[in-house]
Amino acid sequence: MAHFQVPDDRKLEDTSSGLRPWPNSPVGYRLFVEGNGGGQRIGVQQGEEIELQLTAGKNLSIETTQAQVARNIARHSNQNPAEVLKRNPGPVSVSQPVAASDKHKFKLKAVSAGETFLNAWDGTNNKATLRVVVGNFENDPGMEVDLIARVCRGNDPLKIHALQRMLSNNNTHMNANGETPNGDNIFEQNAPSNFHAKFGNMTCGLVAKFRSDQVFENIATVTDDWYKAAIHEPLKGRISTRSDIKYKPEKVESLRKAIVAALNEKPPKAVRVGVLDNPKRMTPRNNGTFVAYDEGGHTVLIVGCDKSGTKFMYIDPWGGGSKLEYKGGIAGNKFPVACRHLGILEVTHDPARRLKASDTRPNIIQQSALTQGSFSFANGYFLEVIAAPLKLH
Repeated sequence: MAHFQVPDDRKLEDTSSGLRPWPNSPVGYRLFVEGNGGGQRIGVQQGEEIELQLTAGKNLSIETTQAQVARNIARHSNQNPAEVLKRNPGPVSVSQPVAASDKHKFKLKAVSAGETFLNAWDGTNNKATLRVVVGNFENDPGMEVDLIARVCRGNDPLKIHALQRMLSNNNTHMNANGETPNGDNIFEQNAPSNFHAKFGNMTCGLVAKFRSDQVFENIATVTDDWYKAAIHEPLKGRISTRSDIKYKPEKVESLRKAIVAALNEKPPKAVRVGVLDNPKRMTPRNNGTFVAYDEGGHTVLIVGCDKSGTKFMYIDPWGGGSKLEYKGGIAGNKFPVACRHLGILEVTHDPARRLKASDTRPNIIQQSALTQGSFSFANGYFLEVIAAPLKLH
């Protein structure tokens, strides 16, 4: 059956990662709003041109809603359809509207704000339909830097598609049959595409690194094992309570500034950070510090910050660990359900973590109470930052 999709001659992969290519299956190229069926939609930044594909539709004509209306008006009024369409052209134009093959690529130019449907009829009266929304892709409110919005304001349909799937909750952990019935999310560490032959799906660090390289292109990195450079004060052994882990405000401030600087580079860099989720399970290394790739640690990817540089938006590879309704996007193509892969880290002061009773400066970067899922204060598994691939002063 004819359908619209992202061109299937591309994939996001890095053979050195050990992860599978994304999308993991042909259906992964389809622009479903959620899951692997139902309505299909894409938001396109006004002024940009993207490439799409009509599959199994050789010889079919691609028409916008406005083109269909113009054709019907012209049929009943002896007017030229092209002249009628000029009066109400709609928000997009389509190059090569007649499919020359069953994998027909065409360019979609986002001309003006608004929405339309692309339609193509096949020989069995089934209609390929894609809703297209054009406008300005706004940052998430409060985020001065928003790398998600930056990608979605571009012209790479595969990357836009990858982020739309994440924001629309196209993710789930594998069920008992090894299936992901709600889609294959590029940033879900338990998705089929993120299965690693050696490590299985316990690959938060690999997902944060390689998928970020593929979607955001620029990522902060150093040559040494930055996970071992934790910023907390040295410990003498296993902790009895989380408040045993303390931080010098100067180190927290140095890390905060370094993250903000990376996000504001030209081009900006996404920043992986090593975090603790259940440090009671962990044993400090010989230098008295935790390493976030040990059990009880985790990795998330910072992709935005507010103007003050004290709140950081991050992508969490563990679906449901963090939850945030992303309120950026294009009017008419919003994401009204809390995303199970987004959260906020806050630079704040925790009295239980201070080294001096009189010190009230910020002394921790931790998960916001407003974006907690299975990582939460209530169960003691909340996230706090201990390391990043950045040079600190």
